Amino acid sequence: MSFRLDNETGKLRVKGVITDCVISSLVAFTIALILKLTEISASFTLSALIAHSFSMSCIFVAVLVDAYYPFAARMFKTSIIVCVGMAIGAILTYILLINFYGHSTSFLSDRIFKAAVISLSIGAVVTFFFHSRDKTVLIQHKLSEAQLQKANQEKALIESQLKMLQSQIEPHFLFNTLANIQAMIFHQPEVASQLLTNLTDLLRQSLTKTRQDKIQINDEVTFIKSYLSIQKIRLGERLDFQIEISEHLPEDTHIPPLLVQPLVENAVKHGIGPRPQGGEIKVSFAKINEQLCIAIKDNGVGFSISHTKGNGIALNNIRNRINSLFGDKGKLVIRENMSGGVTSELYMPLLTAPTEHTETT
Repeated sequence: MSFRLDNETGKLRVKGVITDCVISSLVAFTIALILKLTEISASFTLSALIAHSFSMSCIFVAVLVDAYYPFAARMFKTSIIVCVGMAIGAILTYILLINFYGHSTSFLSDRIFKAAVISLSIGAVVTFFFHSRDKTVLIQHKLSEAQLQKANQEKALIESQLKMLQSQIEPHFLFNTLANIQAMIFHQPEVASQLLTNLTDLLRQSLTKTRQDKIQINDEVTFIKSYLSIQKIRLGERLDFQIEISEHLPEDTHIPPLLVQPLVENAVKHGIGPRPQGGEIKVSFAKINEQLCIAIKDNGVGFSISHTKGNGIALNNIRNRINSLFGDKGKLVIRENMSGGVTSELYMPLLTAPTEHTETT
C-alpha cells in the first residue's frame, strides 16, 4: 500500500496521486541540477525533461498497477513499476535526444552514452525513493493497526473487569438482603418492610444509573445512602454513618458509577463488621486543588486485626478503571488511621458535565 491508495477500500486517492507527482517533479529537478553542476549534462532543460520522463512514467505505471491490482504484493508492484516505467522513460529519452541533437555520428557515440548515465542515475534515485517511501508507509500502517488493536484489547479488558465487578456486587448483596427480609418478615414485619423499601430504592438506582458512563454525584449519594441504610438494619446499633457533600462542589458534578460502593462495602465488611462494638462510617465528597476527592473513613478494626481479608479484586478493578479513565490525574489511596480504622480516598478530575470520552459499560 502507498499514499496513492486508501488503506481500507484499496481505491486510488486523488490527493495521493497529486502528492506523488509533486514529489517526483521536485526529485527530477534536483537530479537535473546535480547533472548540470557535475557537467555530466550540458543542458539543464534536457536533463529536467529526461528526469521528468522517467519519474512521470513510473508514476503513470504505478497508478495503473494500483488501479487494477491494489492489494498485490509490494515486491510485485515495485518490479512492474521499475521495468515498465524505465522502458517508457528510455523511449521518451531517445525521442528527446533526437529532437535536441538530431541524427548524427556524434549523437550515437556521445549523447547516447550521456543519456544512459542520466537514465541510470534517475532510475536508481527514483526507484530507491519510492521503494523506501512505500516501505515506510507500510510500516506506519502496520504500527497504526497494532496500536488500534491494543487500544481495543485494553477497552475490552476494562469492560470485562467492570462486568465482573458488577456480577460480584449485585447477586452477593441482593441474596443476603433477601435472606434478611425473609428472616424478619414474620417476627419484625416493620423492619422487613423498611428493608424492602431501601432495597427497592437501591435496585432502582442500580438498574438505571450504574449502567451509564457517568452519573451525577447526588445519584451516587442516594445509592450509597440506600446501601448503608440496609446495612444499618442488619447491624442495628453497631453501625452509624454520615454522608457529607462540600458546598464548594458544583451541583452538576459527575463521577463514574461503581467506584464508591465497593469501598463502602469494604468498610462495612472488613472494618465495622469484625468489631464487636461496631463503629461509624463517614463518606465525604470534597473539592481539593481542582480535583474531586471522595473519602470513605471508618473507625473499625483496621488492617492488622481484620479477620475478613478479601482477595483485592474490587480494589484492583477500581485502580485499573481510574487509571484507564484519568491516567495519572486519578488515583486510589488507602491508609490506616492513627486512631484506628481505615480511610480510602479516591482522587479524580472534577467533571461538571458528561463527556464523549467515557467508559462503556
